[in-house]
This record gives sequence, C-alpha cells and structure tokens, in this order.
Amino acid sequence: MTPIQELNQRFMRDTPMVRMGGIASDLARVTRLASAPTPDLSAVGNVIKEIKYFTEWMAGDLNLDAQEMILSLQRTIAQWKDETLEESLDQIRQKSREWSETILQISGLLKG
Repeated sequence: MTPIQELNQRFMRDTPMVRMGGIASDLARVTRLASAPTPDLSAVGNVIKEIKYFTEWMAGDLNLDAQEMILSLQRTIAQWKDETLEESLDQIRQKSREWSETILQISGLLKG
C-alpha cells in the first residue's frame, strides 16, 4: 500500500464531522507555519498538499452547501503553488486562518 493510500484509509475511517475538523486543524497548522519568523516553505507546501487530498476525498460525503464550500476552498488552495509559496505567504496566512475558522464552524465540532 502506498503512503497516499494509507493516509486515505486513516482519514476516511473518521466521521465526516471529524474529517472536517482535521482539515480545519491542518489549515490552522498552515497559518502557524506561514507565520513563523522564518517560514519552512517545504512544511507549508506539504500540509497544503495533504489538505488537497483531504478535500478531494471528503467532498462526496457532504451535503450540497458543504460541498460548495469545500470546492471554494479547493480553488483557493490550488493557487498556492510550491514555486510561489514565498510570494504568497501573506495571502496564505490570512486565507488559511479564515478557512480554518469557517470549516471548524461548519463541522459542528464546536457545538455543545
């Protein structure tokens, strides 16, 4: 089994709500990594790639509104290419924080 297949198996065994929380957590991690005094662009790029996989795998398990939101997130992160990460850090910091908060709210994990 490839590392991507193993990642898929681990990710997909959680409930959709938990998976959404995982995506929100990864987006928060991107914010932290991109906000470091000397950002580790390789780590930022790796987490963004992971988020791309997660959003692809997740979309089919969501209602229409959540699917539209994930599609919008996918369009945003598709703009964050490895070769332009350094020039995009300000946008990445801002958008990843916003997306993390939005997805966490939609996930329902914050409800008592």
